[in-house]
Amino acid sequence: MPTRAAAVKIAVAYGVLGALWILTSGWVLHRFALSQSSLALLEDVKGWFFVAVTALLLGLALDGYFRQIRSSGRLLRKSRERYRRSEEEFRTMFEMASVGIGQADPHTGRLVRVNQKVCAITGYSEAQLLEMHISELTHPDDRQRDREMFERVVRGESAAYRLEKRYIRGDGSVIWVNVNMSVLRDEDGRPLRTMATIEDISDRRQTEQALRENEERFRSTLDNMLEGCQLISFDWRYLYINAAAARQGRSTVGALLGRTMMEAYPGIEGSSMFQSLEECMSARTSKEVKTEFVFPDGSSGWFQLLIQPAAEGLFILSVDITERIRLEAQLRQAQKLEAIGQLAGGVAHDFNNILAAIMMHLGLLKMNTEIGEDTHHALNELEGEANRAASLTRQLLMFSRRSVLAVRPLDMNEALANLLKMLRRLIGEHIELCFDAGDALPLVEADVGMLEQILMNLVVNARDAMPEGGSIKITTGVREIGEGQVREDQARRAGRFVFLSVSDTGCGMSSETMKRIFEPFFTTKEAGRGTGLGLATVHGIVAQHEGWIEVESELGEGSTFRVMLPALEGLQVTTSSATKPVHPVRLGSECILVVEDDESLRRLAARSLESLGYEVYTAANGQEAMMLWQDHEEDIDLVLTDMVMPEGVTGLELAERLQRLKPGISVIVASGYSADMVQSGVPTREGVVYLAKPFRMKMLADVVRECLDRRV
Repeated sequence: MPTRAAAVKIAVAYGVLGALWILTSGWVLHRFALSQSSLALLEDVKGWFFVAVTALLLGLALDGYFRQIRSSGRLLRKSRERYRRSEEEFRTMFEMASVGIGQADPHTGRLVRVNQKVCAITGYSEAQLLEMHISELTHPDDRQRDREMFERVVRGESAAYRLEKRYIRGDGSVIWVNVNMSVLRDEDGRPLRTMATIEDISDRRQTEQALRENEERFRSTLDNMLEGCQLISFDWRYLYINAAAARQGRSTVGALLGRTMMEAYPGIEGSSMFQSLEECMSARTSKEVKTEFVFPDGSSGWFQLLIQPAAEGLFILSVDITERIRLEAQLRQAQKLEAIGQLAGGVAHDFNNILAAIMMHLGLLKMNTEIGEDTHHALNELEGEANRAASLTRQLLMFSRRSVLAVRPLDMNEALANLLKMLRRLIGEHIELCFDAGDALPLVEADVGMLEQILMNLVVNARDAMPEGGSIKITTGVREIGEGQVREDQARRAGRFVFLSVSDTGCGMSSETMKRIFEPFFTTKEAGRGTGLGLATVHGIVAQHEGWIEVESELGEGSTFRVMLPALEGLQVTTSSATKPVHPVRLGSECILVVEDDESLRRLAARSLESLGYEVYTAANGQEAMMLWQDHEEDIDLVLTDMVMPEGVTGLELAERLQRLKPGISVIVASGYSADMVQSGVPTREGVVYLAKPFRMKMLADVVRECLDRRV
């Protein structure tokens, strides 16, 4: 459409052209006019020509002007239509947008326009929102930060801002939204409106929070696992390690994280464990291995590893099985000793029967008054050798924990002090013996003879370790054993214990020797100097007393054996009974039932008792004994039975049956070892007496006579 400036331009152009026409046309007419009349005529022509040209030019100008007006009108109508369509499209997009869109006054912060998505997100109607300030929607904890960022954009310090914040909906619930805001400005840069898109991200935030919580739980689980967890990169760097793995590695998480395995453990690349890791890393395969690792300080540990390829390198799950390996070794040793003990106990039991027969034969022969002095001397020598053999079987029974115990509360210092003089003679003058007795020791429940046997064996063992002389120190004391110490050694128990230690300055032992010292018949001495039963016997006696032995030794540094026995609280030492007087073999005439599965021993026992004047019935097992009982119940005054017999009836079961049939009858139960006696309670049963094999004829005669004399 024509403007005022265009009209002014046309008028100026017309005025200039008209002035030029008037001036130039007058000069030309006066110059070329032939007469006054022709000049007047030319003046008229000039005037009309000016009028005609002016009319023509004015017509042309008006025609162009009106044509321009018509064209501008059409353009204006088209522009208005395009504006209307654009406005309609914007309104449609504004209302139909999948995100909330809102406009606000940049000066007041009040909302001036919102779409339906904003209404759905906030829970307010459009009318309610247009009455609200932006800060009224924003959570109080987010308002300060939101206001600061809003003002920076309005001031032009930032082109736009993006913020995740919380809205308080119309129902009072809180949601998370993502707001992107910019400012619309005029030609002079002054802010007109703010335009913001609003997206509800509550679900995304909840998902992210759940993922963070899951990750935290997963990390917390890994961090607090008893098993070690490690994530190793391809360049062998610790990307993750939990506290358990750090403890297993004798280090800390902070000291390992970010370092390579070679930096943390110099020389690890030469270990079998690292070779397994390399195989899994290169082949990208899983593997489970049990391996020993030697630490830089020389100590070692056993570990069970589960190696799994991971995107970052390798994931390693590790379990410290050092304690398990140690306990397994202890268990194998205990099982080996138990198996040997069972064998030794069985051999000793059968050997005791043989010795019993030999010793009773010797007793019968010595009762013959017609033998000469040389023969009697030979019989005494044979009896001495039999006693030595019996002593050997007792040691085997001690090792197998089947020996007879006569336990009573006793003071260890008092019991050991009585042995010192004999021990000094035993070890010789080239060895110094020192006794350091602990003060105010509690009592222990022990067999004094067995305790003396322990000390003698340990002292003799120490003496033999010092052929060139040295010193032996015997120490007693009290020690409290806690639960932590129990976990270190399976043989230990928690509680209060009295200890007896024997230390020497001898040659000491290697670790390999220490593993075998309690095995029967194992010895480091030359041939002919020891049976190999000394320490095995000590081990068996201590185990029977519910204790254990601790050993410390190094080659060239001597050895210390420490015997631990349970302490008794609140008991006083009781004096031992007087020694029984020696009396000759006493005879009798009563009837005795002998039940023994060993034919030789059964026959010899019958002969021995008959030689003493007794009437004897014999049976090979419990069933035969019951048949004899039916026929001679009134005649039988005493039953002598072996403990272990065939046909399924033990000596104790036979005794119980017979005592039910004839109350008050005495029963003597004989056995080569006392384990069965203790388990069945023979020593405490009324009317039942225990007789240990092998026994001499005089011992048998005395026990039989005492039982018969006690009858009611």
